[in-house]
Amino acid sequence: LHLILAIMRATGHFAFASLALQAFLIARIDAIFEPNRTGTIATNEFVSPDLNLTSATFTSNPQGLPPDVAERLQSLESKFNLTAGSIHVDDRSGRVTNLFVADPILPGSGVGNTFDPDPDPDSTSPPTGHPSSDPLSTESPTSDPLSTPAPTPTRSPEEWAAMATAAVQSWLAQNAADLDVDVTELFAPGTVRSVVHGANGDLIQLSIPRSFNGVMVTGSRATATVKRGNLISIGFQAWGTIPASLSVTPAISVDDARDALATAFSLTLSPTPDQCTAELIILMLLDGEDPATSPYGYKQTLAWKVCPEFVGQTTEAMEGFVDAQTGVVLKFIDTVDNLVAQGETYPVTNDGVAPLGVQTFAVMPFMNVGSDVTDTGGNYLATGAQTATFEGPFARMADQCGAASLTQSGG
Repeated sequence: LHLILAIMRATGHFAFASLALQAFLIARIDAIFEPNRTGTIATNEFVSPDLNLTSATFTSNPQGLPPDVAERLQSLESKFNLTAGSIHVDDRSGRVTNLFVADPILPGSGVGNTFDPDPDPDSTSPPTGHPSSDPLSTESPTSDPLSTPAPTPTRSPEEWAAMATAAVQSWLAQNAADLDVDVTELFAPGTVRSVVHGANGDLIQLSIPRSFNGVMVTGSRATATVKRGNLISIGFQAWGTIPASLSVTPAISVDDARDALATAFSLTLSPTPDQCTAELIILMLLDGEDPATSPYGYKQTLAWKVCPEFVGQTTEAMEGFVDAQTGVVLKFIDTVDNLVAQGETYPVTNDGVAPLGVQTFAVMPFMNVGSDVTDTGGNYLATGAQTATFEGPFARMADQCGAASLTQSGG
């Protein structure tokens, strides 16, 4: 069996298309590799080297650091009782990339956490009860392992996420000077993404996008992790300073941006609708010479993000970033991840011994069947003769050992 899977990257997940038909589980894959896409639109993929934001880090050893950076890091080490040189710093910006602390900011059973449960279950404000009068004080809490932690109130995941967001925002505001970040560029309404693990907010992870004058910044963000009520990590990705003079007014239109992509790669725009909503973004870029001879800094540019469709496009979902001031193409990629899986299709083994060594039946969720899509149990509601095409909202399958479809006469 030779399968090609096209996985829609934007969905974040996919499932093998499935129905209550004869389908097979892959027991052994001989190879997984990129399919040959010669002649497809995806062969035009391009990413400007300036978008390679992978950054080396170094620890906060004062020797060799700029004096202002060393002073800020030493202040953080003193404030949170950290080991000298334990803070990781972006060598392009002098900002913290990872800071590991144990600072109580929410009720929980973390070490030294003495927060009282918030008596108002509807409140999303940071609760009170820190050892000092300031609920977000950096005063070191007790570290007595035998102390009785305050009980953790029962709340919904949404409530824990809102509380953690508010608490982290306040913590960052208090420590903004030492971190050298502008907190007003974070926490735009509706942008914070959160994951809450455990019934009582045991572990809360926040991804906090960055914005500038109402425009979202791509390639730069903050992250935070709260464990049992204690903030345990805070980090910043590619946090270059955005100059106040950066214009967020484009010099070219969104149609100009689409035309720039077509011209750059000798393609013809299709009249079909775009595959994403066009938007203005600010891109974080590298600014510097060869890193072997000169350190990089960061620069920013306003860009259009567009996803036009082109004549000849099939399974691709192309996304382009075009400088909104100059029309220069900065990025053009296929957002569909393709792979080839080649192997045998038996539940566990191919020894021919039932039940695990012979072909079997399996449900096929999220597969197109006629005009319907199967649910997680492989069920669909359409009646009459229907054809399953081994495609769906999350994956497309090309079976290269025969036609990848199946028609049922009734149902």
